[in-house]
Amino acid sequence: MKTPAIIIALLLCSIVYAHAPGSFAPLYALSGGTWQMKTKKGYICERWKKVSDNELNGLGFKVTGTDTILQEKVRLVQKSDGVYYIPTVSDQNKGEEVPFKLISLVDKEYIFSNPTHDFPQRVIYHLVSQDSIHAWVDGQYKGKYVKQDFYYKRVKN
Repeated sequence: MKTPAIIIALLLCSIVYAHAPGSFAPLYALSGGTWQMKTKKGYICERWKKVSDNELNGLGFKVTGTDTILQEKVRLVQKSDGVYYIPTVSDQNKGEEVPFKLISLVDKEYIFSNPTHDFPQRVIYHLVSQDSIHAWVDGQYKGKYVKQDFYYKRVKN
């Protein structure tokens, strides 16, 4: 009779581990194609590439007419102490990387946090479906809560 209890305990542990903040493999879904959101002035886009089993590299850019403007480079990295979203924006933070640590993963919603950053303090990716992402940044800015939403659709290329 102890065998079913042990099997149930092992299954529960594996489920908890699969959804722990260290889960990286589901982020591979970001790679392949370009993610874009239409705006009044053009498109805001992201493109992700799998570099290794522990790292994805991303580019964030705007497309307006025939102009493409790079906005940021991002690394998603699995380290020994967790998963990090690490953007580099050339005209911010002296062009240095700013790490945001994965603090929560529930129902394909990844919450990365850096409470010491001026804005944003959080970066969130919700993998809605294979071809849809709701991402947003939020936090305090000049004493007020601010949230910026990005609704991306995958475009094959």
